[in-house]
Amino acid sequence: MKNSDLNSTDILKMEFGYAKETASQAINDRYTMLNYYIGIVTAVGSISAGLISTQKGNNVFVASAGLLLITAIVGWVFLAIMLRLRQAWLSSLQTMNEVKSAYITSDSDLAPALRWSNQTLPKAYKPWSIHYFSSLLIVALNSLCLALAFGLYLFSINRRGMSVAISLGLFLFSTVLQLYIYRRVLAGNAS
Repeated sequence: MKNSDLNSTDILKMEFGYAKETASQAINDRYTMLNYYIGIVTAVGSISAGLISTQKGNNVFVASAGLLLITAIVGWVFLAIMLRLRQAWLSSLQTMNEVKSAYITSDSDLAPALRWSNQTLPKAYKPWSIHYFSSLLIVALNSLCLALAFGLYLFSINRRGMSVAISLGLFLFSTVLQLYIYRRVLAGNAS
């Protein structure tokens, strides 16, 4: 390819197009990951409920607890994916704004027409956003799976009186911990 084959405008257009596509893909991937996790939790919950309702013995509770514990661990991976997708989306928007800044440098008349800039981007950690609520759903399901896993296990070893209190405490602890990590990662915008 000769130097004259591409000019700076073409390169900026390609860079902007790539950033636009990756931002769009990050949003699509967020929905896909959320749907996968909801599907996994639904399947595991159905299997666990089916086992408990049709089978007898403590092994059923232990098996269901194991499935739910594995699901909770998988949920942590899904939460990490959601965090990374938020960071990728934000990075793509920053790239798009860099390209717009380059255009504004060469044509200042564009500035009023281009509303968004890196100074006006939403924060990575933005409560009450769609991404936040999607991640909150994953956090709640993770915590529920973890609490149910320990509750069923305690139930299986005849610690029935403790199972509700410990499960509730574990649910609250897990939820607070995951929300803390979510905020810490995105507020620091570690990429």
